Amino acid sequence: MQRVRSASIDVGDERIGDIGRGIVVLVGVGVADRPEDGERLASKIAALRIFEDESGKMSRALADVSGAVLAVPQFTLYADVRHGRRPDFAGAAPPDLGRRLFDAFCGVLRGAGLDVRQGRFGAAMRVTIEADGPVTIALATSIQESGLRNIQHGDLDSLGLFQQRPSQGWGTTKQILDPTYAAGVFYAHLAKVPDYQTLPLTVAAQRVQRSGFPEAYAKHEPDAELLAAALTGHSPATLTCQGRPDATTVQAAGPDAVRSALVRDFGRDVLQPAGAEVSRRASTSSSPSPTESSGPGARTVTVPVDAEK
Repeated sequence: MQRVRSASIDVGDERIGDIGRGIVVLVGVGVADRPEDGERLASKIAALRIFEDESGKMSRALADVSGAVLAVPQFTLYADVRHGRRPDFAGAAPPDLGRRLFDAFCGVLRGAGLDVRQGRFGAAMRVTIEADGPVTIALATSIQESGLRNIQHGDLDSLGLFQQRPSQGWGTTKQILDPTYAAGVFYAHLAKVPDYQTLPLTVAAQRVQRSGFPEAYAKHEPDAELLAAALTGHSPATLTCQGRPDATTVQAAGPDAVRSALVRDFGRDVLQPAGAEVSRRASTSSSPSPTESSGPGARTVTVPVDAEK
């Protein structure tokens, strides 16, 4: 996406869309993308604060500046140039899927109250952009960021993330190419392997689905152990969330400083009327100020959050 002063799209001699201040979004749809992926990206774009306020800080979103969106379908974003000199576009979604998800993506933006102009899917478009500063941001779906390849080919009839074979009962081609289904059916089979939680990763994976190159599993084992320990709570205080420090919050302390940092990093919607508790036991305290209670084996701190501050 590119922040712009103005932009337009022409197909031949026809002007099919133009906007003033706002953003141009080049939208690539991949073979593994789902409607919910586009919904998340559209919601993120609508909320991104990339426009300056009076002090020159990026604190305003599209709606705050009455900005518009020019959405351009762009399958070439999926060009794979790792081999040879000719781009491979096998990762791009087929036209019917691409058009459907692109239209749905634009629909979510309109649902957020934004003025959206669309390019014409499959047409030879001429896009003119007057950039508003060097503000160009790349956004990706989780499958893109993971670096995983949901390929549509493999040995014999193998395909997808786990190279599963329809002929061996793993599901239909359409099911296997759905990353959610493929992962789910793999782990469903894994759960049936006796003592799989104590087996080396390569051994457990091989008992689910034999691989001609089982050593490929082993290189991921250290990272897998670390993530599993952190996400299941067996390794406490492993994951941290750190806000972006600045001159106004580094030296400040207390709940007001926390609220200010949250609003700065995540927007005002992050503050909801609620009590934030850190405990192994539930607390029924509703005091308007921070309170502490303790008992055998437990300590609870209740911090009220005021959405109006």
